[in-house]
Amino acid sequence: MVKLEIRKLPGSPLWEARMEDWRENGDRILRLHEEHEEQYRRKICSKCSPGQRIRRDCTSLIPDCDELSCDHMKRAFARKHGKLIHQHAELHPWSVSLRLNAELEARRRAGRVGA
Repeated sequence: MVKLEIRKLPGSPLWEARMEDWRENGDRILRLHEEHEEQYRRKICSKCSPGQRIRRDCTSLIPDCDELSCDHMKRAFARKHGKLIHQHAELHPWSVSLRLNAELEARRRAGRVGA
């Protein structure tokens, strides 16, 4: 079994700037999520019958829970903003670095880039 050792190295200013951009984009997605939930509660939850709440696994059915949330709300957000969420996950600076390194290594093996 191979043991993977991960070392925490101090980041360069460029790396830190990329991480900060990625975090800000994540915060933007969280704000979108909060706005979506607020609008959803106002438009959909107010019209939701008790039977629908049971089917949708609504948190309002949990005793002492005052926040409305359900699987339907989460799926609706994922459908509406799925592409944005997927792009955000793919654009993590570490993932981008791994992908670029893999592409460079593939080109080296193919003989298209000098070693």
